[in-house]
Amino acid sequence: NDSTQIHFFVPEAGHIKLIIESTIRTAEVVIADADFSPGEHFAQFDASTLPDGLYNYRLETAGLITTGGFIVLHK
Repeated sequence: NDSTQIHFFVPEAGHIKLIIESTIRTAEVVIADADFSPGEHFAQFDASTLPDGLYNYRLETAGLITTGGFIVLHK
């Protein structure tokens, strides 16, 4: 399945930017770039156009940057 929902929690209202990028910086997808209210949120992510590989996500808020990684592997 090439599509998934990314779950994130916003502790206080503010601007959120959620970015997916390849570890070798050849691809970047902006999933969210908007103001969000406090609470749980979901963003739809479709990786069908991305090549197999290692990717990082970056969630940016006014006072915090959270990062992580994942693998895209198509059958």
